[in-house]
Formats: sequence, C-alpha cells, structure tokens
Amino acid sequence: MSINNHTLTSSFLELNIPVNDLMDHFSIIIKLLKRHWKNISAQYVIDSIKNSDENTYQILMFLIRNNKAKITSIKAIGNLIKKQSENYIPTFELNTIETTDSHDIKEKIKDKFNQCNINTKQNKVFWIFVNWEGWYYKRDIEQDLQKLLW
Repeated sequence: MSINNHTLTSSFLELNIPVNDLMDHFSIIIKLLKRHWKNISAQYVIDSIKNSDENTYQILMFLIRNNKAKITSIKAIGNLIKKQSENYIPTFELNTIETTDSHDIKEKIKDKFNQCNINTKQNKVFWIFVNWEGWYYKRDIEQDLQKLLW
C-alpha cells in the first residue's frame, strides 16, 4: 500500500530535525539520486551514506520503504514541508563584489522572501552568483561583453 505525500510530510515534520536541515538532507538525497540513480539501493552506496550521515541515511531508507525515492516525489514532499512549516527560512548564498548594487540585490531578495538568511562572499572579479536550494543565477561581465561584441 502506498502512502501519500501529505502523510509523509507530517511524519517528517514530527522529527527532531530542524526544517532547514531537513531540506538540506533532501538536497543531498536528490544529488545522490542524480549521480547514483541506478544503484542507490546497492548495499555499498547505502553503507557509505550511513557512515557519512546517519540522518540522511534514515531519511533515504524511509523514502525507499515508502516508494518515494524519486526526485519528483522528494521535491513534492519538500515543497509541502516548506508550505506547512512555520520554522522554514530560505537561505541564499550571494557571491559578488562589494558595491551598492550588491546591497540592492540583497534588498530585492529580502523584499521577495520576507524572512531569509543571506550569506555573502566577496569576489575580486566582477560577477554575481546566487545559490538557493538547487537553483542558481550567475552573471559575468566577460560573458556579457562577449555577447555584446559578437
């Protein structure tokens, strides 16, 4: 018998794992599935995951037992967790040079996402990279110049 995503979501929210950490575990599992999708259930892969991180192992095993170890299912469960959780705070990583524009970018992110964490790193070259839950936005002045000149 198959269990639905809403039931799994409530089960995950009852765990003693902070929601942001739970979303990190889901991201790790998705990356593992993209890389080892053929043999994710192989014992050597499972043992490696168990030796690396017990929580990721437990979550993966729970997903496998409930036939939800597919990327689409994990993303759907993750989206439900984000919607239902009151403690979820999106985290962005912003890599750019320190200018007034970088403050504008931070403000735009904060306007779009009321409560969020923004980790900034300074670069020495003129480019921007924003990373958020598997999504990213990347711009480089050299790429833009090449497009304009060609």
